[in-house]
Amino acid sequence: MNRTWNLEPLYPSFDSELFHQDFELLENKLDGLESIELGDNLVQSIEAYINALTDIYFLARSSTAFC
Repeated sequence: MNRTWNLEPLYPSFDSELFHQDFELLENKLDGLESIELGDNLVQSIEAYINALTDIYFLARSSTAFC
C-alpha cells in the first residue's frame, strides 16, 4: 500500500502558475462581493451574490486543502 500524499490533483506546487492564478482569482472574487448591489430585481441580485459565494467557496476549498 502506498502511503504517500499526492496533492498534484489540486496543484502541482506552491510555485505553479495554476495556484497563483486561482489565488488571485479568489482575491478578485472577494473584492467583487462589494460591487454586488441590490437592484430593482431582488431575486437576480441574491442569485448573483450566491453564485459569487459559491465560486469563492470552491476556490478557497482547493487552495486551503492544498496548503
